[in-house]
Amino acid sequence: MKQLSDYPLVSFATACYDHNSVKELMDALAAQPDLSDMSEWHITPLEWREGVQAALNAKLFNELS
Repeated sequence: MKQLSDYPLVSFATACYDHNSVKELMDALAAQPDLSDMSEWHITPLEWREGVQAALNAKLFNELS
């Protein structure tokens, strides 16, 4: 049975959340998708943006709760 960690996008978003500040995530979204991240995590540019955005959303939600 697959687990969430078996999906590269979920693992990438989790790593983004764990290792970046809100400012770093916002700066990342303002830039081009990172080629080394995409290669390392086996994700597309769209998935890269979705992962960074998901991490940012979670950080902002946790700061407001």
